[in-house]
Amino acid sequence: MVKTINILETFINIIRNNLENVSVEAREVKEGYRRKSLYIYLENTRVQNYMEQYRETRTNVRIIYRPESDNDLEELLNVQEKLNELFADEYCIDVNGVPVELTNVDTTISDGDLLFNFDVYVFEEYPKPTAEMMEELYIREV
Repeated sequence: MVKTINILETFINIIRNNLENVSVEAREVKEGYRRKSLYIYLENTRVQNYMEQYRETRTNVRIIYRPESDNDLEELLNVQEKLNELFADEYCIDVNGVPVELTNVDTTISDGDLLFNFDVYVFEEYPKPTAEMMEELYIREV
């Protein structure tokens, strides 16, 4: 089963491998953002059980990029384009062997920061419990 921590770790690794010289943080920010850093977190996670056979997970990924300087529109647009290549152009990403669908990519530049959001959808079958086959059962005589 894909856990939300697996989803977050996969996205962090994708960003770290493709955006050089950018610090990637996956924690709550209470004291403000550091410059030239990217914050990623999951929000509004919903998990549903279908007939005890399938698990559906939906969550929203939020990425906030704080550029090195407030007036560097070119830096913001370059990071935006790279994130689009990583998450908008790729509609499906493998997380531990399970396809994870990416939808509804939305980008906004606000107050000098880049806000990048997209939805994640996972639909997977629960692992089937293993049981001994009838021919392998041994019955003790009384």
